[in-house]
Amino acid sequence: MRFSDIPGLDNEKKRLIDSFKSNTIHHAILFSGQKGSANLSLSLAFSTYINCEQKSEIDSFGDAMNKLEESGVSINVASFLGAATTGY
Repeated sequence: MRFSDIPGLDNEKKRLIDSFKSNTIHHAILFSGQKGSANLSLSLAFSTYINCEQKSEIDSFGDAMNKLEESGVSINVASFLGAATTGY
């Protein structure tokens, strides 16, 4: 998954890339939103960008995840589906 695969969300993409460039990535980042939002896609694109060896200023080359899987490196991207909010 690459940032260019996700339409819109330009501010969010820029913020994530800027955090990488300034070496200020937090230990955990919560991507939260309604079902159907691009949060899972955005988190996968960001993890691909972080681990890409040939990234551009605005996107990854796109093969980083394949190379990491082949080398046996594990990337932890956890997806938690929202529970029903009835009664809260």
